[in-house]
Amino acid sequence: MEKYTIGQIAKSLGISTQLLRHYEALGLLDTPRDETNQYRTYKTQDTKLLFQTIIYRAMGFSLKKINQMLKEESTYQVEHSLNARIDEIQKEIEVLQGVQNEIKEYHDSLVFAKTRQGVCWIEPDDFEFYCIMKKGSGYSIISEDDKLLVRLHKKAPYVRQGFTLSLDMLKDPQAPFDYQYGIVMKTEDIDKHCRQADMLPYLVKLSGPIAKIILGLKPQDSFSKDFFLPFLESIRRKGYEPSGDCYGVARYVSFKENNDTLFEFLMPVKPLNHELLS
Repeated sequence: MEKYTIGQIAKSLGISTQLLRHYEALGLLDTPRDETNQYRTYKTQDTKLLFQTIIYRAMGFSLKKINQMLKEESTYQVEHSLNARIDEIQKEIEVLQGVQNEIKEYHDSLVFAKTRQGVCWIEPDDFEFYCIMKKGSGYSIISEDDKLLVRLHKKAPYVRQGFTLSLDMLKDPQAPFDYQYGIVMKTEDIDKHCRQADMLPYLVKLSGPIAKIILGLKPQDSFSKDFFLPFLESIRRKGYEPSGDCYGVARYVSFKENNDTLFEFLMPVKPLNHELLS
């Protein structure tokens, strides 16, 4: 029976000798040493085994699983393993499809934000989303008692940074400026990435009409009531007045361009009572 050196068999299969030795260490191969020179030698059967290993690796199986498929599983069991891998890949495809959709949405969101910056518009329909805010006020990444918020930060890109500002605070000139920081999620993403039962307390339902605007905030700008005056004034010019709290979502952050942040703010509104005004 013809025998091959480690260099010959590695070259014939297009793999490195280091990888070949790694396969041996894992028990995929059991090659004897030549008694005359103590070098390991390989047979045609080893070539078949190695090539099948390469095929299974390309399919995404772990080396541990490959060893099991080659040496322990019957043909029927291998068929089952292949079907299981098909199911795994289908789930991976679905995950990647979701990420692709998020990237496209983020791209479109950036384009939309740049073209509509500073423009207020009114949408007539109701709107739902999930809003999880940090306990206490002001901006902070985490706090000891906000375990849910900490976990949800890891759900990126399916979460966005968000803010809430109370209507009473915005309307009262004497009230100190305050807000809450947290994250927002779309309703369609909850079932895929969270337990809906756990998230129901954070469901926000806004009744239309809803006013929206995209505002840019630069480092030198003050995140204060004055920052929101253009939004409130635009709402009034359109013949509406705020009827609920204001919610903000970070659309895009550019660190190269002076740490510029684009926010989308939305709040429910109602038609102005012109009789009271007169």
